[in-house]
Amino acid sequence: MMGTHAAEVYRDPAQARSFLMQEPKENRPFSWREALLLGLVLLLALGIRMVWLAEYSAGPEYRHPLYDPEYNAYWARGIALNEWTPPEGVNDP
Repeated sequence: MMGTHAAEVYRDPAQARSFLMQEPKENRPFSWREALLLGLVLLLALGIRMVWLAEYSAGPEYRHPLYDPEYNAYWARGIALNEWTPPEGVNDP
């Protein structure tokens, strides 16, 4: 019955209206078990990300980036302002 409208289930509009105006059976958003499970999943995800970051930051691609930030700024300025004049003392790439 998921995805069907109340008007399709109940032919009488009064029945459909009463179906739509029902109070939810449970007002609590989470039980303590669901909150604990959610907390454990989030801690596991955080742990995995921290391990990945520790391993990645030890590598050479993290310590010595391939591109110079000035080069990225040059391209961004060129695209945004259509001004492709290189900075002083730098050859045009």
